[in-house]
Amino acid sequence: MKRDNPALAVNCVSPQGDDVFAHQVGEATDESPASDSSPGKFRVLEGTSPESAQIRAYVHARVKKTYAGWDDEFDRSFDHHATWFCLSYGGAYLATCKLIFKTVAGETIKLPMELADRNPYVAMSGDAIEGSGLTFVHREHLFVLMYHMGRWMKRHQCGRITSIVDTRNDALQRIYQRALGFQLDSHGVLSFRNFCHKDSGDPVDWQVIALEPAFFWAEANYTKLALRGARLFGNSERT
Repeated sequence: MKRDNPALAVNCVSPQGDDVFAHQVGEATDESPASDSSPGKFRVLEGTSPESAQIRAYVHARVKKTYAGWDDEFDRSFDHHATWFCLSYGGAYLATCKLIFKTVAGETIKLPMELADRNPYVAMSGDAIEGSGLTFVHREHLFVLMYHMGRWMKRHQCGRITSIVDTRNDALQRIYQRALGFQLDSHGVLSFRNFCHKDSGDPVDWQVIALEPAFFWAEANYTKLALRGARLFGNSERT
């Protein structure tokens, strides 16, 4: 998908109605008290929206606990090609993710992975999309976010999504592959010279992974994500 109309993504709150997952677990309102056991409110925002700076700061705060070398200027340079997805509750972020589109309104850029210092990725298509900025408080929040993101990607006919995962993070790799449908990409591992593990100072080795469109076209996968997310939120009386 070439994102020729960026306005499609501005402040789109996930519809309820025929949305099975929203029906199962409900959707928080801005007036609801903050809680990390809430299904939250799903929103989609342009990379250039005023709130993007706030989301970026939140992601940076999470990243710097483990890694060194985050560069705000580098991250901002993709804003005009980016769309943020977030799950929030009472002003707190429960999960975030960003899609960066290689081509927007006829303008084509290099994706972050294509700018790696070692073994840079080569996107063969102008429709290429990179996922980044992933954070979540609990795994169930991630499943809720991905449920709604998948619906959005299906509506907008997105193509193959590529991303990267730290080769040392076995738990996250399992979540990506077993729960979210990602597969290892044949490109292998890449790295950025100045983005390092905080403990050792070594550059992070990032495994390239990919999600094929068939995953978010299949209704059965939404049922699986709904069930995984509902484990945390399914009991409306839970405190």
